[in-house]
Parts: sequence; structure tokens; C-alpha cells
Amino acid sequence: MGVWVLLVTWCFPNGKGADDFRLALAEGDARYQQLDEAGAYIAYQRAHRMAPRDAAALEKVTRACIELANDLARRRSKEAEKYYSQAVQYAELMKRVFPGREQTFFYLALRTAVFPCSKVAARS
Repeated sequence: MGVWVLLVTWCFPNGKGADDFRLALAEGDARYQQLDEAGAYIAYQRAHRMAPRDAAALEKVTRACIELANDLARRRSKEAEKYYSQAVQYAELMKRVFPGREQTFFYLALRTAVFPCSKVAARS
């Protein structure tokens, strides 16, 4: 808990926006648990915009984006490609901001493992 408070304090030194950030993450977590991929993605995206250098927000928005893309692909929606592409952009951002984290390499590996037939993997 102490690390979380320190992280939120670092991201929001005045405490401004910290509650909104925590609420956005909590909403994303709740929607993710309900298997609402689109709702989770939107909430995590909001949290990521509030704190673009927060590791948890970036990882969660990346994961939710992948889940949403997979759900859309299963339904053969053409929208899936857009979300796969966005997930790759988030993974690339993780590589720049958090180059030593294990999760960064996991999400980068998904470019070719999960999206092998997509145009996204071909461009990577």
C-alpha cells in the first residue's frame, strides 16, 4: 500500500486528480472482472491519460486493448485491427518508458504470437 501511495503522490504531487485516477483504475478493474472489455479499455485509457507514466495504468490499458481486439476478432469485426494496432503502440510505449520490466517484453512478444496474421505483426 505504501508504494501505491508514493506512486500516486509522485504522479499527482498536489493530490489533484489522484482520486479521479484511482476511480478510473477501479472502474476498469470492475469492468474487466465483468468481462466488459470495451468498458475496461475506456476506463483504463482514461487513467492512462491522467498519468501516462504510471506502469499499472499503462499495463492495464494495454491488456484491455488486447482483450477487446481479441473479442472483436472472434466476432470477425474489422474493428479488431484498429485495437491490435493500438495495443502495439502501447507495448512500444512500455518499451520506451519501462524498458527493464518483464511485462514490457511479454506485451511486445504478443505482437507476433497473438497477431501473427494481422497487418500489425507484418509492420513490426
